[in-house]
Amino acid sequence: MSGLNKKSDWTRLSVTFLIIAGVLMLFSFIVPILFTRGIMPWDFTETGQIGDTIGGLMNPFIAIGGVIMTFLAFYMQLRANQIQREQFVKSINRNNVNEKIDCYYKLQLIKLDIDKTLNDIDKRLDIIKQFVKSQKENLYHPKKMQHSPMKHYDRFVNSERLSIYKGFKYFMSSDKDWVDKFNTLYTAIDYTPEGLREIYVTIENHNKEVFNDKLAIRNDLTELERRGVHFADLYSASKKHSESNDIVREMLTKHREELIRSNNPRVETDFGKLKDILEKFNGDVSFHFKNKEYIAELAHISDLVSQILLRLNFIKQKSEHLSEELDTFVRNMNSITAGLRDISAFINASLTRTSLEELQQEYNTFPEE
Repeated sequence: MSGLNKKSDWTRLSVTFLIIAGVLMLFSFIVPILFTRGIMPWDFTETGQIGDTIGGLMNPFIAIGGVIMTFLAFYMQLRANQIQREQFVKSINRNNVNEKIDCYYKLQLIKLDIDKTLNDIDKRLDIIKQFVKSQKENLYHPKKMQHSPMKHYDRFVNSERLSIYKGFKYFMSSDKDWVDKFNTLYTAIDYTPEGLREIYVTIENHNKEVFNDKLAIRNDLTELERRGVHFADLYSASKKHSESNDIVREMLTKHREELIRSNNPRVETDFGKLKDILEKFNGDVSFHFKNKEYIAELAHISDLVSQILLRLNFIKQKSEHLSEELDTFVRNMNSITAGLRDISAFINASLTRTSLEELQQEYNTFPEE
């Protein structure tokens, strides 16, 4: 209301000056008649040339009217500058309100993205936990991990951070930790997709390495079978080294039983059981060499078994290391998701304190100059 009264006052003043100037200009034409026809008590007919008289009578009123008109022109220019300034200030204020509204919507959108990200992370962590569980149950049988694309994270990472930062500043600056929360948000979003990709690559590389190791072990087992059969055939006919022959035959029998069991394409060879068979064989051989006699052919078979056991131990160590790495990643991600949930609640509380209607009403509350 004060702005409207001020505008009305300026308008009335302008009209008043304009009327006064107009009256004086009109009066300047009447003055010669009034002062030279005897209408007024003063007589100016004898004061000099009539032209000088008329000019002398009219000029003061014309000059005063001109001064008023000049003042009015300056005043109108001043008023025009003032109006322009007011419009400029209003334009800035409207732009600020528009920016606030835009940041308000973007904060709503970022909250939806955070909630969607949390849901996605929870699903992926559940899959990783199941992988670790199965990995620990059978260290020699790696599992494949299926995972969906992560385009959502790329869109999140490439979002307009400046607008989000302004949104935090507009609506959350009352909290002294708002800058830390903003940094935590994008630290988590930057780390999560990269961390997940590294984990997937690590698992894939592990599976490839284990596959190659198991392929080498299968080749060694084939050679072990050949040497064992040769040893058994060699000493069965001569009845020589019967105890060592029994040791080899027992190992071959159990080995073949496992191969037959896993002959089904859907059944994975139980390398853990094969490891137990081979460890018992080497233990029996060592006991035989210590208490009976040394046999070179049997020692060569035992060396090959030791080589296979060494490969199996490498697989076990790799699998255990992978499980530890995945457990650490899950713990880190649990910490990150806890921080994201806190930020989501923080954004929601901040947006709840300010409604969109209140922001839109700021268009009608701009201060007048």
